[in-house]
Amino acid sequence: MLIRSLFSGLFFSFCCTPVMAKTITITTHPVIDKMVEERIETVGQVESLQSPVVASEITAKVLNVLVKIGDEVSPDTVLAKLDPAVYELQLAEAKAEVRRLDAMVSLQNRQVKRYKALLRKKGIDKATYDKAVSEKESVVSQRDYALSKVSSAELQLNQADIVSPIEGVVDERMISIGSYVVPGKPLFRVVGVKSLRVRLPFSERLSSQIHKGQTVYLTSVASSGVPIKAEIDYLRPQIEAASRAIEVFVTFENEQAWLPGASVKADLVLKQQPNALVVPVQSVVDRPAGQVVYVVQTDTHAQKPTIEERPVTLGLVSDKGVQIVSGLKSGDVIAVDGARFLSAGADVEIQR
Repeated sequence: MLIRSLFSGLFFSFCCTPVMAKTITITTHPVIDKMVEERIETVGQVESLQSPVVASEITAKVLNVLVKIGDEVSPDTVLAKLDPAVYELQLAEAKAEVRRLDAMVSLQNRQVKRYKALLRKKGIDKATYDKAVSEKESVVSQRDYALSKVSSAELQLNQADIVSPIEGVVDERMISIGSYVVPGKPLFRVVGVKSLRVRLPFSERLSSQIHKGQTVYLTSVASSGVPIKAEIDYLRPQIEAASRAIEVFVTFENEQAWLPGASVKADLVLKQQPNALVVPVQSVVDRPAGQVVYVVQTDTHAQKPTIEERPVTLGLVSDKGVQIVSGLKSGDVIAVDGARFLSAGADVEIQR
């Protein structure tokens, strides 16, 4: 009997002792209005907008090479010098021919002038005068042709200096001193790095949502600078057969010294929602009935805040937070850290 009495007393004491509710520590955050964006990420490649192959325009031997791979060049920088001897002779010959024809034109002018005076005095017939005029015009035409030969010779002589057509960096050198080159032979490749282009592939399912002018944020693993904000410049008009992707091209000024060929991460802004209600991602809790947010109600007369569970409808999700379409209003204070441990009416302590 004594044992039974003791057991009954202990059981009554255990059952009837009130269980203290555990206080949950939380942090809070106000619901704010801000711009929210829907973005899609992809990886692309940097390309140069200009990468011309510099070729020879004349036949000659290479006398000197003035640049090496990696050298920066500007328009009209001399890259190499070809042997100009043949073209110097051609120019001298063309100029000599012009001087000879200048003398003949002068002679014909004097003869036409003399024949004209004789024609007025009836010292010669009209046919003789016309022949002199025709001979003068023929010599003038020959002189004009000789002058064009001078211009051609000067042009070829100038082409003995191989110059860069753009501002950029020497990417390839395909000749050496003593090489014999002919018209069309590639000598150098120069890559422009001042303005670049990024080629970006996106899934064909997004083709109806992508258009010229959309904002793209570009980041490179080779650069620690802030993301470059640019816009879609143009799209390829067809889907790539191998990858089933639509290719997008973005051009930008290369202020962070990116290199052509580098990989780049791109965030394309598909949608923008201004004045959206945004909350931190960790404040949204999945419950059996759906997604909820816990609103913290504070009352100056109450000792502790109260917790209200609110079902919410979500919109766009970004790195800045989650858009709340319904269930909250601007200015509501919600639980963030510790929210997943809460329920309606929970005892909480707000961490400051």
